[in-house]
Amino acid sequence: MFRRHGLTIVTVALSLAAATSIVVVTADSANAASATREQQGHHGVNTFTNYHNASGVGQRIPASTWVLVSCKVYDPTIVSVSPGGYWYRIASSPWNNRYYAPANTFMNGDPWNGPYRHDTDLAVPDCGGVNTGQGASKTPRAVANPTYNRSAAVSWALAHAQDPQGSGALCAWFVSNALWAGKLPQGPSWRPGAAASRWVDDLVNYLRSNDSVSWTDITHNLTTNAVPAAEPGDLIAYDWDDDGALDHVSFVVGIASGQYPEVSEWGQINFSWHLWYRGFKPRSPYVSRGWTYSQVDHEWLQREHKNMRAYLLHINGGYFLPSY
Repeated sequence: MFRRHGLTIVTVALSLAAATSIVVVTADSANAASATREQQGHHGVNTFTNYHNASGVGQRIPASTWVLVSCKVYDPTIVSVSPGGYWYRIASSPWNNRYYAPANTFMNGDPWNGPYRHDTDLAVPDCGGVNTGQGASKTPRAVANPTYNRSAAVSWALAHAQDPQGSGALCAWFVSNALWAGKLPQGPSWRPGAAASRWVDDLVNYLRSNDSVSWTDITHNLTTNAVPAAEPGDLIAYDWDDDGALDHVSFVVGIASGQYPEVSEWGQINFSWHLWYRGFKPRSPYVSRGWTYSQVDHEWLQREHKNMRAYLLHINGGYFLPSY
């Protein structure tokens, strides 16, 4: 990363090509109402979902681009973020409050040609739960789910999606194993043999009670397929008949064009109801599918289940390997 006035301090080794087109800065009205307008400096900068270890690389902010910043957080762990030690959360599209960039790479109100006196715009509010600013104790916010390796979880799901399946409720078991492969910590009530490792409602309730997650009704997204908040390593759960009980859960393994999540899963059929499947333990005919499409019946899920509801369980934080 580079200071806005051209002094190189430390470069984070990441194989991300610089963007070659001008970014069009947009934001929804809710973001715009509370955001601060900041100009990126002379060199442009990478963005990250995890500011603590500079992982989860997002789209680069080109030099001189104006963006909307929702808040700042103090975490000087990455050497090149100092002086200053702050990160900005970027509200503008396509970052949408999911990515952070070092504050000291922005102009922060200084003239384009100098002098450069501000490493951070202290008028930017602090992100929730962070005590920062002049005269305050600069305590970094705890990174959500710091052990969760999204890359490892996705790799496990893709590698085992077509393994032979047994009988019973298999979808929650598949998702649990993917999360464990990503080092999301087990607990006494979420381990092999526990109900939360085998039943969807128990799994979702456990994660919502014990981990930092966000639970969002995405039923309205069925009409567009896009789920902008989804990341590889998240979960999508389904209630087929809108009776309040979750029937199925799948694991997000990729994001296709148009912000369309792709999922892997087990339990496409409840094998306990089908003796032939129980005996032969078949494999899934596919590795992944679009989250709104049935690869078993080759039909849109909302046509098969006219009263269905769907939910995104976004696991906050975590990280991707730089090679992901």
